[in-house]
Amino acid sequence: MVTKSIVLFNLFVVILLIFACGQNQLPRQRMSPAETAAQLKEKLSLTDDQTNQIQTILDDQRDNMQELRESFSGDRREMREAMRELRDETDRLIEELLTDEQKEKYEKYKNERMQNMRERFRDRDE
Repeated sequence: MVTKSIVLFNLFVVILLIFACGQNQLPRQRMSPAETAAQLKEKLSLTDDQTNQIQTILDDQRDNMQELRESFSGDRREMREAMRELRDETDRLIEELLTDEQKEKYEKYKNERMQNMRERFRDRDE
């Protein structure tokens, strides 16, 4: 009986610590291209065709980023620049598929994501 109580108490303490740390301390996983496309479909009111095309663009970006990471032998600054260029090209391709109204929503979406990323980095550094 004592052992069972100790196990339950330890379990309670672990659960309490998890909640005390908060979600901001848990590692974040990147969304898959399919998850990102689904999120964009909802936020931008995309058609099924637009969603499929965007997922293809995001799949290609993921593959190109992976190739870049594996093959790059230069300094990290050059790799970051190459990745930024790839992200910019991805944005351009996505924007070509959008209506003017969707482009406005997409800009807002990107700005919100950038702000959230800045907050996560700021919280991590504190």
